[in-house]
Amino acid sequence: MRSSSAGLRPSAPSCSSGTGPGTSTPSMTGSSTSPATASRPSSSGSRRSGSGYTRASSPAASSPPSASPPDLPPAAGFAGFPSLKTLQFDKVAIPDHGGKQLAVLIARSSSIERVELTRVELIGDDPEAKDEWVIRAPSLRELTIASCFPYGGRVEELPQLQKGVLVGCNYAKFLMGMAQITELEFACSLDWWAEVDVLDQLPFLFENLRSLVISVDFTEMFAILSFFCLLRSAPVLEELIVCGWSHGSQVVTADDKFLNAQCVDGMFSKLHVVRMKNVLCFYNEMHFVEFILSKARVLQVLSVRLGPDALCSNEVAVIAIKEYPKASPDAQIIFLVALSIRPLRMLRWERYRQQAESMTLSTHLLRMLRWKRYIQKMASVALSLHPLRMMRRKRHRQQAAGGRLSKCPLKILRWMRYRQQTASMNPSIRPLRMLRLKRHRQQAVGW
Repeated sequence: MRSSSAGLRPSAPSCSSGTGPGTSTPSMTGSSTSPATASRPSSSGSRRSGSGYTRASSPAASSPPSASPPDLPPAAGFAGFPSLKTLQFDKVAIPDHGGKQLAVLIARSSSIERVELTRVELIGDDPEAKDEWVIRAPSLRELTIASCFPYGGRVEELPQLQKGVLVGCNYAKFLMGMAQITELEFACSLDWWAEVDVLDQLPFLFENLRSLVISVDFTEMFAILSFFCLLRSAPVLEELIVCGWSHGSQVVTADDKFLNAQCVDGMFSKLHVVRMKNVLCFYNEMHFVEFILSKARVLQVLSVRLGPDALCSNEVAVIAIKEYPKASPDAQIIFLVALSIRPLRMLRWERYRQQAESMTLSTHLLRMLRWKRYIQKMASVALSLHPLRMMRRKRHRQQAAGGRLSKCPLKILRWMRYRQQTASMNPSIRPLRMLRLKRHRQQAVGW
């Protein structure tokens, strides 16, 4: 595998903590340049359930180096990595039909449990060819795909998958093999219109999905439709985290009639917690908050955090949301204020000051003593270096003029050094040093 230096294009923000792509090199060393043989698509007609999201950790296995060209098939007898548990690629470009090579690597790692693909470019991969390569991993429990590159291929049914994250473009098709997941994070960049049909035609319900983290642009109708497609497919959803974002102004309106048309029976029957992050206070966004409060009968907590670019102040949003009718009598509305960088620095300074005030007097004196020693040391270094630099400069000037260096400046330099040393000496040692200094001065005068 070769590292790719291409940067990411702007995409939808991620709501969860720790799902953002990192900047490390691939933790899987070596190269696996073998293209996979053409695999036949497997039917997935059985009803599947669940949904999931997670991040994978760093792996530890490495493939043996191969001297053959990257477009040649793997060496005969290559059995993969049967003990590999975690595979993590970050900012990597896989050349020559990279999707096939990746599928072969995962398929031949029979014990793999976690796969994380962050900013991985599959060179030569056709995004329109769904059956060009297939991910098969019966023991896989966590799958993360976060990138700005469109991928081809598909994911076969993963019976052990519990957590998954899909952040990027045209990744909704990978949900076809994630029916058993319990946690899911889903975010699309700008191509929501292409994902609506895929999400609306899911042949199953996520019957195990308990937590959903999703980024939604409430100014785009396709994003709202895709959002409700996932909500209708999760009948047992308990926690919903919505991160709002937008690159423009609102051009469509999602009123009560539209929202009621998207709702089905039992849609929020088990929804307990809703967290709205980066709320920009668009009409559609505030209307969705009102819709949730009026439909979720067992809702316990609704937290709202305004974004830095919100159209209204926190006080106005609080007044508006508190007036919305609530279907659950136990629902608590919590308003969170986002901390900017400056208050965060002030908070750190306040903590440091509190720690300093709680110190004992001995600790304060010890720090002051160390600081005083440091200042004295720096002052002595500056005094000693200054004459030495002058001496070197004079030598250089004399050598340039073709003359010889006399010994008198050298004696003066030594005398200045002795004077600096005697100033910091014990009084009992000082007379002896002064005597030696006097002798050196007499010798210097004799020169």
